[in-house]
Amino acid sequence: MLKFIKFLQLLILGVVGAFVIQSTVLHGIGIFSERYVIMSLVLTALLELAIFIIYKLVEDDFTNEPKVK
Repeated sequence: MLKFIKFLQLLILGVVGAFVIQSTVLHGIGIFSERYVIMSLVLTALLELAIFIIYKLVEDDFTNEPKVK
């Protein structure tokens, strides 16, 4: 599972990095262009999804905790 998460992190980093480098080289720096707004919304959605998944995993760990005598 950890290798899969690291692979996803590297994949997202590669895609976003390539997008930013390509956009900067070809079009210059424009923070409020439509591309960056869409990319920010997509990354925010991914962050919300990751936080939700982490919350559910932690919640399951606390509800399934074995009772110690």
